[in-house]
Amino acid sequence: MKSKTNRIVGGLIIAFGALILLDNIFGGFDFWDFIWKLWPIALIVLGVYIIGKQRKIRGDIESGDFTSEYRIFGDLDVSFRGKEIANHHLSALVGDMRIDLTGANIKAGENKISASSLIGDIRILIPENIPVKLSSWSVIGDIRFDDLRRDGFFQKLDQMDDNFGSSEKKLLLTVNGIIGDVNVNRIRIDDVN
Repeated sequence: MKSKTNRIVGGLIIAFGALILLDNIFGGFDFWDFIWKLWPIALIVLGVYIIGKQRKIRGDIESGDFTSEYRIFGDLDVSFRGKEIANHHLSALVGDMRIDLTGANIKAGENKISASSLIGDIRILIPENIPVKLSSWSVIGDIRFDDLRRDGFFQKLDQMDDNFGSSEKKLLLTVNGIIGDVNVNRIRIDDVN
């Protein structure tokens, strides 16, 4: 994933430099007007990437064992209180997302949650007694999990609890945002009641 991101960023820097060079050599080329007309291409590329990423996630999950929720505009607030997690994907185009896993029925094995957002913050509440493996990236925004924090642009955080591999019940989180913060907070079950 990191090498792919590096190739994309490197390609953008090369294209940006080539356009500035054209402007310097030929003079009549309006660089900023050109960029202004083409910036929607970045949204199209991001949309295609998100759809492709979602298909990859679905491909890893057995059919019939996958659920999905999405919101185009507006906040998405999902509580798994009293529900099984299984394999669930949540996505929002524009709006904040809040996912509460504190009252969920955690079954044996890996319980997978994936969340993605184009513009908006993602906040996930997880029970403190369940081992977690988190994979998260953000283009513009902060990522916070326990005492770990990544700030700024093109941030990535991969973290796994020490007892994740040996635990009977575990939570696998994949959380990605383009513009917005990602916050994963452990909550004591006593604090929820």
